[in-house]
Amino acid sequence: MCRRVSEWELAIVAALVPFLVFPTLNPYLTTAALLGVAMLWGIRWVGQGAVTRRTPLDGLMLILMLMVPVALWVSPLPQQSAEAACRVLAGVALYFALANSRVDEGLWRATLALAVLGGLVVALVGLVASDWNQDKIPFLEPVYALLPDLSHLLGPLASESDSTPGAFHPNFIGATLAILIPIAAAVMTTLQRRAIRRAAIAVLVVMLVVLLLTQSRLSMVALALASAAAVLRERPRWRRAALGLGVVLGLSILLIGFERVVDVLTPSVAAAGFGSWNSRVAVWQAALQALADFPFTGIGLAAFYPAVTYLYAVRVPPTWAFGHTHEVYLQVGMDFGVAGLIAFVVLIVQGLRLGWPARDETDPLRRLRIGVWTALLTYALFGVFDGVPMWTKPGFLIWVVLGWVMMGRRLSDRSSSRLA
Repeated sequence: MCRRVSEWELAIVAALVPFLVFPTLNPYLTTAALLGVAMLWGIRWVGQGAVTRRTPLDGLMLILMLMVPVALWVSPLPQQSAEAACRVLAGVALYFALANSRVDEGLWRATLALAVLGGLVVALVGLVASDWNQDKIPFLEPVYALLPDLSHLLGPLASESDSTPGAFHPNFIGATLAILIPIAAAVMTTLQRRAIRRAAIAVLVVMLVVLLLTQSRLSMVALALASAAAVLRERPRWRRAALGLGVVLGLSILLIGFERVVDVLTPSVAAAGFGSWNSRVAVWQAALQALADFPFTGIGLAAFYPAVTYLYAVRVPPTWAFGHTHEVYLQVGMDFGVAGLIAFVVLIVQGLRLGWPARDETDPLRRLRIGVWTALLTYALFGVFDGVPMWTKPGFLIWVVLGWVMMGRRLSDRSSSRLA
């Protein structure tokens, strides 16, 4: 009985996750979901003698999980932090459900296909319920007037406090799509039936169009760089040309001036007297000061904005209620202290190391693993200058991507052992 329940862990966790990602919709169901996750882990322990199958990321995950109660203890906003902790737990539960699933390429491909459908849902919701940025790419302005506004119907699902109430933040929509697009592209290349492949191409086009409409330039840059890195790693002979192009681009930015380039790209913020780059630097300086003052505990889970504005003077536009550090690694330090920050950085590096396929792997496994690797690198690059904190509603996606890395790795190891 215990073994059979464990085999259904992925489906059960997937059913429980919505109540953890949206904990305020029904607190009773959220409590039941928390108990359900705990029971699943207990059943696995009874049935298989361990809470989880051992993976190379277990120790790093343990460090982060041990810091969650510490982050709740020090938080000045216990209710907000408790809601954030539910979302973190949702991601961790999904990671272990994927990592513990049976070694089955069909199952792995099915979860990736569901992710592509999820990307389509995100794109469609973004079309009708985003608080659009309309000042960054001027030629897109007429398009927004044609889009319906259903944000009043989707208010409970809206992402962040710094977005218009009842509307999704376009940067989060853009980041989520940028992470899922490489997976959608990889899945599309492996489809054999022409009709299904055409449908997948249509979904990919919709995701790309909505990504453009979000005007989330960092998402686009992260996706482009991660895709280029994947292509160059797969096609080493192109590296010299890419190196030359990178040198030319870098010298051009150096000659023009980095801050001037950023200010030209963000004219509305610069016109108000705050360069976008300068504003981010001010937030990062405050975060570094907070990390130096609270290195062991951080300042509380999802408590950055109220804590840092109370403790430090941060020079940003008065209308910008920054909900997080806009740098995912600093945000982890704010949430979990230096130990959590180190564990998270190593977690990403390990995921990238384990995620790239071996040279002797065959399609379609190789293509899919490259797609997952590109998605993880997109997240890592986007987090350098912005980020999707793990306690936000789309934050569980990083754990899902890491779970896919582990599934792909196990499939690769099984194929290698068969060949041997």
